[in-house]
Amino acid sequence: MKPLRYVSLLLLLLSAVVAAQSGQRAKRVQRNEEMVVKQRIQDEWKAWYAMDVKRAGTFYAKDADLVFFDIAPHKFTGWSEYEKGVTQLLAPYRSLGGSLNDDLAVKVHGNLAWSTGTVKMVGVRKDGKPDDVLNLRMTGIWERRQGTWLLVHEHVSVALPSAT
Repeated sequence: MKPLRYVSLLLLLLSAVVAAQSGQRAKRVQRNEEMVVKQRIQDEWKAWYAMDVKRAGTFYAKDADLVFFDIAPHKFTGWSEYEKGVTQLLAPYRSLGGSLNDDLAVKVHGNLAWSTGTVKMVGVRKDGKPDDVLNLRMTGIWERRQGTWLLVHEHVSVALPSAT
């Protein structure tokens, strides 16, 4: 009877070790995927700062019924509408600049991820006149499709100036 207890105890201990390793592996995979999405966000914003709408488009899913919110004209349905609208929005500008703030956060759950953060952006119009710095908020919903993380929803809005 005692050998059976030892075998049972050994199997239980082995199961616990395997479960712990599996959990650690899953956390490593999740952290890695979060870093991949964060890099995608940084690359997406670099494309926007470069005013390269085609390159920015590589970060978005192309489903016709997806909704993207931006600062103007607020709502776009599908990437083709977004591409057209943002091209018009950027037309008066010579250049854009800015930076992601250090509050960028990403959470991954399976093939879905969500991101939040804030961005500073400034534009220089074609006449050389700079715009005021915009403090933007962004939220993204990402889906991993065929191994690539794509935005399936994004919400970018201008934060109102704080009353101090």
